[in-house]
Amino acid sequence: MDEGFYILAAKSILKFFYPLYPSGYVLFKSIFYSYLLAIFSFFLGNSVFTYRLLSLIIFSMTPLIIFEIAKDFINTKVLYISSLIFFLFPWETEYARTALYYPLLQLLFTLSVLLFIKSTFFDKKSNFSIFWILSSFTHQLSIGLAFAFPSLLLIKPKIFFKKKNLLSLLFWIPFFTFIMIQEVLFWKVGQVYSTQTVSQQKLEGVIKYFFSHFNLVYFKLLYKSHPFTFPVFFVGSLLFIIYLITKKIKKESVSERNMVFLFLIILLFLILFALGFMRTHPMPRYLFPFHYLYIMIVVFFLFSLLQILKKLGKFILKPSFEITFLFIIAYFSFQQAGFNKVLSIITRDYDEKVTTDIIRTSGRYYPIDHESLGLYVKNNIKKDDIVIAIHMVFQYLYVGKVDYWLFTGGPGTWDAWEKKGNKWREFYLGSEWINSLEKLKRIIKEKMTEGKRIWIITSPSENNPAHINNNIRQFLNKNKDKVLWISRDGIGKVYLFTPFSRKLRKHTYEAEWGIYQNNQLKTINNKIFVKVTKKSLYKTALIFHGENKKRIKINFSPPETDVSVLLEIFKSGVLELKRIIHINKGESSKIIIVKFRNKDRYSLHFRVARGNYILIDSLDYKK
Repeated sequence: MDEGFYILAAKSILKFFYPLYPSGYVLFKSIFYSYLLAIFSFFLGNSVFTYRLLSLIIFSMTPLIIFEIAKDFINTKVLYISSLIFFLFPWETEYARTALYYPLLQLLFTLSVLLFIKSTFFDKKSNFSIFWILSSFTHQLSIGLAFAFPSLLLIKPKIFFKKKNLLSLLFWIPFFTFIMIQEVLFWKVGQVYSTQTVSQQKLEGVIKYFFSHFNLVYFKLLYKSHPFTFPVFFVGSLLFIIYLITKKIKKESVSERNMVFLFLIILLFLILFALGFMRTHPMPRYLFPFHYLYIMIVVFFLFSLLQILKKLGKFILKPSFEITFLFIIAYFSFQQAGFNKVLSIITRDYDEKVTTDIIRTSGRYYPIDHESLGLYVKNNIKKDDIVIAIHMVFQYLYVGKVDYWLFTGGPGTWDAWEKKGNKWREFYLGSEWINSLEKLKRIIKEKMTEGKRIWIITSPSENNPAHINNNIRQFLNKNKDKVLWISRDGIGKVYLFTPFSRKLRKHTYEAEWGIYQNNQLKTINNKIFVKVTKKSLYKTALIFHGENKKRIKINFSPPETDVSVLLEIFKSGVLELKRIIHINKGESSKIIIVKFRNKDRYSLHFRVARGNYILIDSLDYKK
């Protein structure tokens, strides 16, 4: 869903040089990612593929960059296995296919931590501050980097109190405080949490917001999302800490590589504790920036276990096969990882469900299709038409306009509204807010009286009581005859309400749509479109009722190629015409003139949309 926000921001940057939304507000959240997306689309073009390609490139480069930075202080076998698990992890693959900041945030956060280690532990120049700043301007979750200082204090107090590290701390404390406070006080769009009342209370509200409660929910989420490896992580961490304390008591030396992982463990525990203060719905995706670190820690514990067994003589393995064996152990420990699972994500289509046996607290169980809905409206909209949409940002990107936002959820669901003058509007596009059936009916009636057509574009939120109430849902269900298009996911719909005063043009006939299966006609709520694709297993038919009340039947057979459709026309049961209609790839529409034996002529209006053949308008009779 959030993809639309950043694509819109990128488009605005190319137009205004900063992410100005149509409402007049600026999207400051993830501003670095928005600029990166804008630059990327400027050179490679404006398309969904281009916007998502950036995440794929970042995903592909992440293990290579991390390996190059960490190879001097983390065992290379651990890095190799971590990178393989990373590439085979479905969660990583899912985000690599989106126009979202998560792959970038994960890379920047992991790099920031590793470069901080390089600068403090090994006193090498690393410029970690640059990546800390970029990470912070990618998402507020980067505030977790602040816990690098207490982690360093606990295990390396002498290094912590070095002048350069203290000066660094003095800079980062006000910087991270600014990152948190400015969102509540100044942001209007892109808030990471509900601040409907907090913003009115100013600073006092911010303090109460973050320090009014605490829970361990993110430990639970980490366990739910990684049921096999979380025990390895948790128990391994405790045993590892006990082991290092024992060595310290015995005054035995501890390798810097072990101290590095102790630092990573303490850092991750502190972050998980800190997330317990966040007053949001528990979101598994908030764990994503730290996911690579988590994988490395778990693989490190598995590698350490292998080394202990070797020392005890309980396990003998040639060095050349050690890394292979380690990978096998890690592969089966990370229950979700697998080539087939990744492949199923890459090849997934709209009619396939998103299956998960791990966690179900957020996300969707199906690929959502906003595109075909918006393109259908865009291809058929008229100048004075009114557009009402549930997901206004996506439909604005596809249609080019959204006049009203349809949403009935309360505070905490999607707080995107504000009062401007005497009207309520959403603050992304500035579209007027419809939050009740009464207002929806009133607007439809007013606009139809003015002679305007009203498009209503829904989404899966139509079936979510937290987003659309039952009254509006029942109203839409009663108007199924107004449905012109159903999305590829089978959930979203396009409704068209036409003016009461509208009259058919002269010699234009009403049509009845249906599907022929097993030689029987099945009508489908008088829909005014037909979709024929290569995958069609049946013929579709259109019945016209002429002035003499005789029926003219038009059959559409599955196309022989991507740009052709077989057209058969019957009048009074007699085949009058059989022709394959070709529509060239570059054409947006075509009018076919049909001549009957009695010299009557009919014009059929076709329009093309993404390989599907859509009959629009009507069949016009001409003498």
